[in-house]
Amino acid sequence: MNFFLPIALGTRAQGLPVWVRAWVWVLVWVGGVTGCAREAPLPVNPDLPLATAVDGWQEELGVPGLAVGVYDGKEVLLERGFGVADRETRRPMEAATPFCVGSIAKLFVGTVALRLATRGVLDLDASLATWLPDVPAADQATLRMLATHQAGYRNYITLAAVKDTFATAPAQRWTRDDLLALSLEADPHFAPGAGWTYSNANTLLLVEALERATALPWDSLLAREVLRPAEMTETVRVAEGCTAGAPTAARGYQLGGADGPTPWEAEGDSLHDVSSDALSKWDVAGDLRSTVPDLRRFLNAAFRGDLLAPGARALRDATVATGSDGYRYGLALEVWGDGAAQTLGHCGTVPGYNACLAYRPHDDTAVVVLTNVYGTERSSMPALAVTDALFRWLPAPAG
Repeated sequence: MNFFLPIALGTRAQGLPVWVRAWVWVLVWVGGVTGCAREAPLPVNPDLPLATAVDGWQEELGVPGLAVGVYDGKEVLLERGFGVADRETRRPMEAATPFCVGSIAKLFVGTVALRLATRGVLDLDASLATWLPDVPAADQATLRMLATHQAGYRNYITLAAVKDTFATAPAQRWTRDDLLALSLEADPHFAPGAGWTYSNANTLLLVEALERATALPWDSLLAREVLRPAEMTETVRVAEGCTAGAPTAARGYQLGGADGPTPWEAEGDSLHDVSSDALSKWDVAGDLRSTVPDLRRFLNAAFRGDLLAPGARALRDATVATGSDGYRYGLALEVWGDGAAQTLGHCGTVPGYNACLAYRPHDDTAVVVLTNVYGTERSSMPALAVTDALFRWLPAPAG
């Protein structure tokens, strides 16, 4: 699979800012969207009002709808919806429309792990065998390696048979045990500590260890360590499709043809509703539904507030190389760029949805972008494209 790296950083992603090119590579590596050769950055005119600029980007991208939050410190510069949450009913998108947010969920996993480590409940450098002795190479893998994607466990979505099964039975329910079996029965990417590869299996194993260390289920840990202290009331786990039990949620769409959506690609001439695609196939690595206002609350608590002590933030923000220029990985944290332009956060993609949460520490600015499409003809990663454009619309940080 390593051939994706030069492709993504070469012809497939030319013209994109370096931090966007880096995420292109990650998406391709994990079996996500493709087709970036025609993609170029969105045009930015800082003289336009922000909402007018986003209107234009939505139209250019061909995104049915998106919800956007832009923040300067704790000041809300913009928080609203654009387009529609449902193409059939033309229900308008709102700032508080719920979306599936994919791997933004990993930020929550990392935050829980760091809070437990700060209180001495667990040691991030302890071996996985402390809690899961039967996992292959558990005596060599540490919790930190799982959180930084250096453990080497196979990312099950890179397996062709798994991708085919997920595509042909999109609404099928999966358990964490099912997903870990898919990963652990396959050859690892490498021995623990010997490389870097993004893998949902790492996140699932990390949460298994957190549950064993605390004797609490993940739902209880998530609520106790993140949702309640951050005063988040609109973020939930979802096993079924994104709109299950939430009639106001954004419906998710994917390009395809007469036979239906094109699996794992942003290709086709028509949009198909894939809202019933089960999130259980991602489990804790990507099964959250949230809103822009609730993710703002998380941003304020985790990056500006006291949800994490300064020492824990330093642990989170310490990065490892990924092999991609301009893209490093912290403890369940993506880090793009460096210097004054360095940006922290996470993006996520599941069928029907693309999402990004990003924070620029140098000038204390932040962006949340949620879209209800997997990818479009103009952009394979519309939320990331808008995130990049928003940071270019904001005044460049000094230094």
